[in-house]
Amino acid sequence: MSSETSTSRISRRLDRIEENEEDLRAALRNLRKDLKKEIDFIIEDISALSIRLTGSSGQVVRHDEEQVSKTQQASCDCGDIVSQYENLMMAFKREKFENILLRKEFHEMRKQHDFEIGNVSEKFINMDSRLNNAEKTLRSEINTIKYETIAEFQEMIKQQDFEIGNVSENCYKVESRLYSAEKTLRSDIDTINKTSDTANLKTSNEILKNKTDMLFRHLRPFLPQSCDSVVKSGEYTIYPEAYIDGMNVYCYLESTNKGWIVIQRRNDGSVDFNRTWADYKAGFGDISGELWLGNDHIYQLTKDNPRQLRIDMEMFNGTQRYALYSEFSISSESEKYKLHLSGYTGNAGDCLLTGCFGTQLHNGRSFSTFDRDNDRNHGGCCACKYGGGWWFDVCFGAHLNGKYFKEKDSVPTFNGIHWTTITGANTSLKFVQMSMR
Repeated sequence: MSSETSTSRISRRLDRIEENEEDLRAALRNLRKDLKKEIDFIIEDISALSIRLTGSSGQVVRHDEEQVSKTQQASCDCGDIVSQYENLMMAFKREKFENILLRKEFHEMRKQHDFEIGNVSEKFINMDSRLNNAEKTLRSEINTIKYETIAEFQEMIKQQDFEIGNVSENCYKVESRLYSAEKTLRSDIDTINKTSDTANLKTSNEILKNKTDMLFRHLRPFLPQSCDSVVKSGEYTIYPEAYIDGMNVYCYLESTNKGWIVIQRRNDGSVDFNRTWADYKAGFGDISGELWLGNDHIYQLTKDNPRQLRIDMEMFNGTQRYALYSEFSISSESEKYKLHLSGYTGNAGDCLLTGCFGTQLHNGRSFSTFDRDNDRNHGGCCACKYGGGWWFDVCFGAHLNGKYFKEKDSVPTFNGIHWTTITGANTSLKFVQMSMR
């Protein structure tokens, strides 16, 4: 702060000296003008005197005296001016000398200041270089740790998957042994039934059931309750809370290694989907082929916690689309298996939650079949007209259980497996699969 104050002070003084110097130069110019005027007057007087020399001597003497007087007066005035000029010049020289000294002092301070700035800049550059080197070292160490951690984590996942696979395999083996033991015990019971009375048979059955239930209670924590742990698509037995004895499902493993429970599939038209309410309630079709898992099963699997719903579709021209809903569930049969959805994402367009182009909403609608009409079409029956069970509105923007048409078949307007945003009015889907997790 002190160096800045000194610099400011010196600069101000230099400015002041420069201003005084300009004043001095102006005074000198004025002096030169006055001297020139006096010289001109003297020359004029001398010329006049020369002219008058031709006159009388008395006149010459008088004019001579007057001219001398004038010259003396001018000489006196010039002396004062010269004296002032000399004084001004001396003052100017003093100021100039002080100016030179101040400039030297200022240049010395500037050199010292630049030297200190250079030192600080060099220190800053060195510090920045050290920081960059430290950052590179830290990043290298972080990357090393990250890669080692990822590798270790992946190894742990592999080990965990291996252990889960072993546990699952052991569970399936135990399940197989359990069924085998059950068959053996039932065979023994039948033998006992032939040689013993009914009371002993009932007691044996109760003992068998208790043992079986106890074994399943011990095994349940190790049995799969969904398709999350599968390593490839296929048929599996899962043990959700609502199914103590397990249920057979098809697990679909998608590209991101997520396992989904398939609840509907259409791919060749081998299964008729124009079914009764009872058929849609219990489920029908082939686990590995075309199927409907069953409304009662879907309700049991979603009643406690909503699941995600994924719909994969393909047209006959090869166009593929999907729709994903973050929450999916249906109500019980007493509430007509009403549909509940939220959170759409995907590239197929939302034809269930908000409706295709804002019409024919399916979310919140009841399930309908040709023998149980629950749609909102007061002038007719959607399932009767278009076939298949579905959550009809008046009637639909999407209908994935309609009639299956092969590519060579003509497709009537709004009939067939339909999803408005990608099929349009006169086309049908080649493949559709609905699954949940």
